[in-house]
Amino acid sequence: MKSAASSLSLFSARLRLRLAPGEGAMLAALTALFFCRGAAAVCFDTAAGTAFLSEFGAARLPFIYLGGALAGVAFGTLYVRLAARPGMGAQRLLPGTLAVALGVALGAALAVRHPALACAAMLWKEIAFNFLNIVVWGTASRLFDVRQGKRLFGFVAAGGIAANIAAGLAVPALARWGGVPGLFSVSAAALAAGLAVLLGILRAFPEKFAAGPSSPHVRPGKSEAAAPEEGGGGGGLWRSLAEDRYLRLFLFLSVLSNFAFFFTDFLYFDRLDAMFHTEENLAAFMGRFSAWVGVGQLVLSLFLSGTILSRFGLAAALAVLPWACGFAVSGAVGALSLFGTGGGFFWLIIAAKLADEVFRAALLGPAFRILYQPLPEDEQFVFQARAESVIDPAGAGLAGGLLLLLTVAWAVPPAWLCGLLALFLVGWIVVARKMGGEYGRRLARALTRRRLSGTALTLDDASVALLLKMAGSADPGAVLHALDLLERADRPEWPQLLAAALRHEAEEVRLWAIERIGRTGTRSPAPWEAPLRALWIPGGAAEARIARAALGAAIRLGHAEALRFAQARFPGCDGETRREVLAAFLARSAPAPEEGGVESGPDAWADERLAGLLRSGTASDRLEGIAVLTRLGAETRSDPLSWRTALLPLLFDPDESVRLAALRAALPLAGEELVSPLLAALRERPFRPAAAAALHACGPAAVGPLGVVANGAETFPASARRVALRLLGRAEAGTTAWDHAREALLSAPDDEDKVLRQERLRALAQTGWTVPRRDRAAWLARLTEEAGEAAGFDHLARLLAAHPPLREALEREAREARLQILRLLSLFPGGRELRALETVLVGERARPGAASPSPALSLAASRRRAKALELLDTLLPAEAKGVVLPLFDPAPASPTNKGDPAALLLDLIAAPRSEILPWTRACALYALGGSAHAQPRAGTLKSALPALRASVEDEEEEAFVRETARWAEGRILALAPTPGH
Repeated sequence: MKSAASSLSLFSARLRLRLAPGEGAMLAALTALFFCRGAAAVCFDTAAGTAFLSEFGAARLPFIYLGGALAGVAFGTLYVRLAARPGMGAQRLLPGTLAVALGVALGAALAVRHPALACAAMLWKEIAFNFLNIVVWGTASRLFDVRQGKRLFGFVAAGGIAANIAAGLAVPALARWGGVPGLFSVSAAALAAGLAVLLGILRAFPEKFAAGPSSPHVRPGKSEAAAPEEGGGGGGLWRSLAEDRYLRLFLFLSVLSNFAFFFTDFLYFDRLDAMFHTEENLAAFMGRFSAWVGVGQLVLSLFLSGTILSRFGLAAALAVLPWACGFAVSGAVGALSLFGTGGGFFWLIIAAKLADEVFRAALLGPAFRILYQPLPEDEQFVFQARAESVIDPAGAGLAGGLLLLLTVAWAVPPAWLCGLLALFLVGWIVVARKMGGEYGRRLARALTRRRLSGTALTLDDASVALLLKMAGSADPGAVLHALDLLERADRPEWPQLLAAALRHEAEEVRLWAIERIGRTGTRSPAPWEAPLRALWIPGGAAEARIARAALGAAIRLGHAEALRFAQARFPGCDGETRREVLAAFLARSAPAPEEGGVESGPDAWADERLAGLLRSGTASDRLEGIAVLTRLGAETRSDPLSWRTALLPLLFDPDESVRLAALRAALPLAGEELVSPLLAALRERPFRPAAAAALHACGPAAVGPLGVVANGAETFPASARRVALRLLGRAEAGTTAWDHAREALLSAPDDEDKVLRQERLRALAQTGWTVPRRDRAAWLARLTEEAGEAAGFDHLARLLAAHPPLREALEREAREARLQILRLLSLFPGGRELRALETVLVGERARPGAASPSPALSLAASRRRAKALELLDTLLPAEAKGVVLPLFDPAPASPTNKGDPAALLLDLIAAPRSEILPWTRACALYALGGSAHAQPRAGTLKSALPALRASVEDEEEEAFVRETARWAEGRILALAPTPGH
């Protein structure tokens, strides 16, 4: 009794640890549903098997397998068509209602004991419970996501296993009481109870089955990861299997599993037929066998199945059954060759069947249902229906046909059957290993898949007509959208539409059209020439901004009249017009024809004007010249070297505003000549953003110098080194500069400054570098260190929750540590997909006042996060799973031991810069100073003073940290003065 109580206590403890809030009711309902299904299956299987063996013997079983497969494919095709229709409840209720009605009818009819009815019952046994599996497991997959499934599917399956035990122990008594008809009646009653439970689930959790993007009745779209198209098991299914390696491996695994099951099943029933000669003895043994199976399944489900799935992965879970069954079959072959078909052979076949039943229900079933998770959510249920109601029966038919050929036509001995079974099991193990690797890749594809990438735009006649109508509307947004699409489609109507846009009443449409015209470079007569001239010609009605832009476009196109007008009016123009005119002259596509009395070449005139501005002794003139270069932007001449040469002295200009403007102008003119002055500008905070942007534009020429800055040049502050690290991470992939950037990032990986360490790892992850095998242990140690840091910050955030700013800072530290873990993992082979899932796994920082998402969006986000966690679990090195995975998929929080808050605050204040961020230290100082009045012991306060004084005097510390330390020191001295203060 004490042992039983201890076992129950252990079970309760394990269950409590695995349950999160809200999961208890769903788990209880699903367990009841599985119990009803299991009880019905045991009674029906026992009754049908007993009746069939009594009438026909085991030799006719292959006919049942073959007939059941044909009927199963027919029923499955019909079921798939029904499953693709709206109404999740109907999809679940249909097979339950059908099974109840037929179970009751068969229970009443088989009392007559007609051979045809015994055959029909055996056929129905092969068909009906495939559909019931879809019902119960489909319901489970809707209630629980993939991570919950790994934790709880073992407990869910325990309901069916408990039913196997209870019904198996009750079968001998039921067989003596009511015989075969009584067993059928009990099966019907269990199915009726299951139907009631299912109705209750649908009523209690309607949001889990609501129609929406993840509902199975939504017609699948054509995507790279699409499952079979809607319809029966016809062309769409087989086409998808042929094109998709994941689904193809799934098919092979399913077929091999079916072959192994039916060969084991045949050998099992063949031995029973040879051993038992009365219905009562046969039914009694089968009942006891069901009880043995139930005990094994219960132990495996409650104590081992979740551990195997979580610790060893999906590939191991898929391979356990063939390994266990293979040992028993190998022993059976040896016993048969040595001792014949005696007791040893019988019991080893029973052991093989026991292993198959135990591992198939408690481990293989949950593992197979997890395999559906990488499929698009709107197609999972439909493919599951196809797999379990079409592919499985088809596999059963193939197995039945092969058994029929071997046992009836060729009469092969049992040793041959065992040998073939061993071959199937070996093939199963090989495919399971391949499936485990493909599962991770397919899950990554499902999570990182984006919308259709941009392709060449083609428009049909109806679309063109609609866009032409939009282009003539008064709505500026509609006009711009239509013109953009027509331009991308290279429509012949586009030039006329562009000319019409110059007359549009909306200013933004006219400016957009002018900018496009200036970009075309077309000097030959075009539809827009006259309306463009009307916009810039003196005396026109256009606004100043429009006239200025139109004049610039005409100059860029080389219109002689515009060139003469601009040169003649230039001295009297306002500053904006002068800048536009100069930029247009410098960006002109070709020299103007020398006609009409233009005094000098326009290019020479513009160059002289620009050079005069850049060399002027007046800061405002220099700024105007720089503004011209900035305005040019991407409009570069064939050789911008002369412009870079002109800009170079201005990067050292004594006027800060001129220098800043020159740095901004360096962005479109970036080149090797500008790298040194740009690096010098990195030292000074006001110039750093502009210098960083220009250095990035310099490309490979800047990588070497940036590596020197990033790796600790003494003349550069830490903030400049952070910028350099960030720029190294953005080096262009596949180039020599990319390789040099990697070398620079790896040459000094152990930065003392925490922020620098974070930036270096972020940059290294961006370059796509992979950890070599020889360095794996060192990087795993760093991964473990980051995991311990994240766990420590989580712990401190809970202990110091009374100080909100500090708690938020610690949570930020923990979040950043998790991001560091993902970046580290992305450096390991196969981990690059994790970079795209950082927001899903770590979450975004909370925004004050942000609206709560709708229930549907919350459910979708929860399922996506579960898939991301599953991918993380798949990609994690085995050595790191124990410390990393709990940080992203935590168990329900346990009570935390309270520490001394003041001591914890002192530890944070005294922590080196390599461990905490400056903001966290400032928050700890603020918390210590703010809670000084509440400290019961003056000694605790006084012990903080040396650390506070050290923070105040640390010149390398951030200014806001020193000021906060000075404030906290003053607060403590006011409350607990010391001698000398």
